[in-house]
Amino acid sequence: MVALQLSQKAISTMIKSRIQSTKELSELLEISFGISLDSLIKSPLISVAGDAYISGSLIDGFWNEKSDIDIYAFSDNPLSYDLCYDLGPNLPRARRKLVPDLQRVEVTYLPQNFDSVYGAYFDNYLTQESAPMALGPEAMEILHRFSTGVPLAAHGTFADRQARINRGALQQYFADVHLRRADSYLEDVVGALAEDDLINATTLTRCRIECVADSLLAQLGETNTRVEKWRWKKIARAFGVESDLWRSLYAITFPAVQKLSKSDIRTSLANANAFLTSQIGDLEGAA
Repeated sequence: MVALQLSQKAISTMIKSRIQSTKELSELLEISFGISLDSLIKSPLISVAGDAYISGSLIDGFWNEKSDIDIYAFSDNPLSYDLCYDLGPNLPRARRKLVPDLQRVEVTYLPQNFDSVYGAYFDNYLTQESAPMALGPEAMEILHRFSTGVPLAAHGTFADRQARINRGALQQYFADVHLRRADSYLEDVVGALAEDDLINATTLTRCRIECVADSLLAQLGETNTRVEKWRWKKIARAFGVESDLWRSLYAITFPAVQKLSKSDIRTSLANANAFLTSQIGDLEGAA
């Protein structure tokens, strides 16, 4: 039995619905962030593109008031950008820009032929026996964000682009990735138990539970790759906080927490994060 009981407020905050339409997106931006959809569309950094969409935690339903607003725009010639990063081997690079006049808004510029190039790239991997381990994390995340994005403009064009990625195949692909990882931990668990190494056996068993949970979630459409970051929210939304999956993962992840009050947990978290912040500062200073 889980000792830490979640309030209805905590559950409602944890379980938000996905945003699936531009109307829902507009209302969310206005009410929760004080930003109009029109102001985003008219921003010079975004209007330079023919198509643009929002994705990330805002669309997935995992956002809070500190969340970034992640915009993706199709343009081969952005006005400016702060950094470049690779989407995958032999693929065009993406460019990212912070929007100075809109707080917490980031624009990632994708090449105009992104959907056709990436659609072929993904289809090619699906035909390979080693496919579930072939795509890198950036490629998997960008595919997820593209397949779940909500357009800002050129709605019909974006729907055509989006249709080039097989959403069902993507879900199964992600499920297979997590399932293979779950299988890979079993021998390590057996080995740790043989050595009476209960600490690592427990840790590896938790890893197996997490991978199985992530595989089940991916089959239900929860393909966000930030699994550690959003796993609890996804399980709560898909299965509920009274489900066997939630309880088994909670019991092995937080055995000590179950004996603490909420006040004690908050104090422990504050102390741990203060320590981590100081350590990060020292590490950055030494670099």
